Amino acid sequence: MRVLARGTALVLLLACGYCAIGAMGAPSGGGVIGAQVTPGAEPIKGSQGNVTGGGSSSATIMTDPWVDSELSNLFNRDDKTFAVGDTIVFNDKVKDLESCALKCNLNDYCEMFAFCADAAGCSVSGMMCGAGATVESGTCVLSMYTAVKSNDGKISDNVNGTAMLGATGPKVGFVSGYYYVDTDPGLPFLEVPLAVDATFNIDRHTFYALPAGIGAATTSKAANVSECASACYANSTCDAFVYCPADKAEGCAVAGYSCSEPTTAAAGDCLLQGDVNSEQTAYLKIDSSLLATISGIRKAVPDDLPAAAPAPAKAA
Repeated sequence: MRVLARGTALVLLLACGYCAIGAMGAPSGGGVIGAQVTPGAEPIKGSQGNVTGGGSSSATIMTDPWVDSELSNLFNRDDKTFAVGDTIVFNDKVKDLESCALKCNLNDYCEMFAFCADAAGCSVSGMMCGAGATVESGTCVLSMYTAVKSNDGKISDNVNGTAMLGATGPKVGFVSGYYYVDTDPGLPFLEVPLAVDATFNIDRHTFYALPAGIGAATTSKAANVSECASACYANSTCDAFVYCPADKAEGCAVAGYSCSEPTTAAAGDCLLQGDVNSEQTAYLKIDSSLLATISGIRKAVPDDLPAAAPAPAKAA
């Protein structure tokens, strides 16, 4: 049995709304289990990693604390994003983003972190499965997932990766991260057009479901991920896509999580999804080495494209 930290007053909603204060129980069905918790709860000590918050000791040569701290070697980092599991294991104010990530690395139960980087505080609502948060600036929220559902209806806390609920958009004041999923380092880079890559976060072994549900996705066939991603890019109402590679003859099975049910995409399926909320994209995400799907979601702030090379001067 996992023992969770207790607390008493941060407003963090997970499905059940403003629930009873204290630790959260194991899920018994499809809903997210949540609690109203508060800054002040002590973190659960652990030994998941050996990062010591290192990096350069001289501020004059430290250009990026996140990169210099080595935490970038452990965690994905998503700016303007709130990501949370169905069970909170710690929440309190910390010094900075790196301190928050380090607390996650030192906590046996933590699988993802969210740090409120907005000086005015952070508030996120309209997420899937009733999740949301309103916290003060500097708050660090650590969480884990427990409610993954297999096709046989069993509930598991292991997908060989991470499952989460999230929201991303220009007004989301959080920075979030979760452990990298072990994958084959020999796999080639995914080839997509430069403008598409600048607009979407695209990864193997991932799956997104948006608020309308995966059943509401527009489904077509695509020969490759570039074709699927480009179709989403060209569609102003598409915020995320899921692609099952054409060579997966058996299709791509995806576990359920929280308020979503298990599903299977056929080989070559390209599923386009949109969120009607114009200020953010809410999502449910599974990132697992067991998944064959390749998925992408629009970035809160697209990357800048490199300037076009000047045209060669014409001969006189």
